Amino acid sequence: MRRHGWMSLRVLNARVAVFGALVAGALAGCGGGSSGGGTMSGTAGPNSPLAISQGNATATAAEAIVTPATLADTATTAAAVGAAPAAVPPSLSSIDRRVVQSLLPSQNVHPAAAGTTTIPCAVGGSLTAVTSVDGKTLTATFADCSEVAGTSVGGKQTYTNLTLTTQTSLDSVSANVTDALTIVVGTVSYAEAGDYAFSLAAEKTGNGAFSTETFGLTGSSLAVSVSKSGVVSDSVNLTNFDFNFEEDLTVSPHQLYSSFHYALTSSRLNGEIAVTATEEFKQIVDPAETHLYPYAGQLLITGADSVRLQVTILGDETFVPPAGEGQIELQLDSGTGSFGQATWLSWATLAAAG
Repeated sequence: MRRHGWMSLRVLNARVAVFGALVAGALAGCGGGSSGGGTMSGTAGPNSPLAISQGNATATAAEAIVTPATLADTATTAAAVGAAPAAVPPSLSSIDRRVVQSLLPSQNVHPAAAGTTTIPCAVGGSLTAVTSVDGKTLTATFADCSEVAGTSVGGKQTYTNLTLTTQTSLDSVSANVTDALTIVVGTVSYAEAGDYAFSLAAEKTGNGAFSTETFGLTGSSLAVSVSKSGVVSDSVNLTNFDFNFEEDLTVSPHQLYSSFHYALTSSRLNGEIAVTATEEFKQIVDPAETHLYPYAGQLLITGADSVRLQVTILGDETFVPPAGEGQIELQLDSGTGSFGQATWLSWATLAAAG
C-alpha cells in the first residue's frame, strides 16, 4: 500500500486509538483513580471501587474492553454497531491526525508557518488551526467538522510543547493536549474534556516507506459524558492512564500490538475498576483484512476487596472455538487469591452487554 508521509500514518488512524484510548471507549477523567491492582474498599457509588461478581462480570469486561475494540476501524464502525457499549466515542487519535495534517502543507513534513489556517473537512464543516510564532503551540477549533457522513466534531483542542521531527530513518511528533470537544455519531453525542500527552513515531526503510509505527497516550484525567437522543446514558472517567501501540507493517497481514493500564469509573457500572493488560493485545489491522477485535491478549480488572476478574482473549470475531467454549474467557477471583472456573463468551455477547 502506498503511503504519503504523515498524511496517512496508520498509527494515527482511529483504529489505533481505538484501543487506544480506551482512549476512546473510556475516555475519562474526574475523580481520583488508581492504576494498578491494589486493595480497594467496597463502598457503593461511581467513584468507589466496584464490587465485581459473577452477576456483573460480563458488563464489567464489556466496559473495559469492548469499547476500544469496537472502534477498530473508523467512527463509522461505532455508528454501525447496534449493540455497542455506551461509551464509544470516535478515537482521539483520528482527531489528532487531522490536526497534525494542518501542520503539514502539501506532501512535505515541515510545520506550517505561524498564523491561522482554515481547512474544510471531508464531508462538511471546517477545522481552524492557529499556530504560535515559535511553532510550539497550536489551537484547533472544530466547527461541525465531519470527516465521515453521520459524524461531526465541535469544540477546541490546544496543543502545547509541540515537537515535530523528520529524519531519514524516523519521523516523530509529540505534544501535550487539552480537549474540550463534542463528538456526534448518529444519535449519540460524546462530550469530552481532559488533558493528555501523545507521541507517535514512524520508522522508515531505505526507500522512505514506513516499517514500524508507534503511538503513546498518557495522562492523569480525561472524561466523557455519553448521551443518546439527548438523554445521558453513561459518564466515564479515565485516570492515570498509559497506552502504548505498535503497528508492524513489515508482516502480512499488518499487526497491531497494544499494552496499557488505567483506572476507570463508570456511572453505568456504578463503580471504579483498575485495568492492566497482563499479556500484550494483538490485532490484525491490514487494510485488506482488518478485523474488528483482537485475537490474543489478557487483562486483569481489579475492584473492591481484592476481587479480580481476568479476561483472556482466545480469538477474534472469526475464531470458531471448541464446542461449549467461546472467543473470550472470564475467570473471577473472589478475593481468595485463586481464579475460579472459567466462563466463555463470544464478542457478540460481550458487545451486547455494553
